[in-house]
Amino acid sequence: MIENSELLKPYAAKCVVIPYGIDLEYWRDLDAADTAEIDEVKRQHPRHIVALGRLVSYKGFDVLVRAMRDVDAWLTIIGEGRQHEELKQLATKLGVADRIQFAGRLSRQEIKILFYSANVLAFPSVNDAEAYGIVQAEAMATGLPIVNTLLPTTVPWVARHDQEALTVPPNDPIAFANALNAILDQPDLAGRLSASASNRATNEFAEDVFRARMSEVYNQAVRASETRT
Repeated sequence: MIENSELLKPYAAKCVVIPYGIDLEYWRDLDAADTAEIDEVKRQHPRHIVALGRLVSYKGFDVLVRAMRDVDAWLTIIGEGRQHEELKQLATKLGVADRIQFAGRLSRQEIKILFYSANVLAFPSVNDAEAYGIVQAEAMATGLPIVNTLLPTTVPWVARHDQEALTVPPNDPIAFANALNAILDQPDLAGRLSASASNRATNEFAEDVFRARMSEVYNQAVRASETRT
């Protein structure tokens, strides 16, 4: 973001990058009831894609709906927004409405169940209004592979191409469909991306890692202040 921001470039030497921290313990804690519910969703939808976000234009859900013409799977879209009816109409027009559930607003617990029941997270944002996408980190905490887009923001850094994700050009339904199919159809690829996603969540996005990095920034500032005085 520093490299692509005209505002930040002049101050690059004064910038410190600290990725958001997430509650790994929450996303990884499952009880017997959770496991039973996950197994039931998997039984109903063995090829399951999940997406989450506000239903607004920059999120690219229209691209995802178009991609579903070439993907044999069930898609759950979690979220609310002004494009809700428009997206439903598009799904009907394209003949994919019977394979897409618009789930609306869900609790964190319901989202967690869907993450564990799914094969892949779809993250189809189309422009730099999407700066990060913390849902990627949360999904990675559950070991979920991702299909995201090559934006000039941190999106493809959070989940990296051919490591935790398959990254495709924005606004390209065919490329997005091909990436989804690759993960759905290739268990070895899905397993490799899943393992890397879980490891990256632990090493980069855990709350304790975030706090340690924040503390070091403050400590450096204090030391610099003491040196000046």
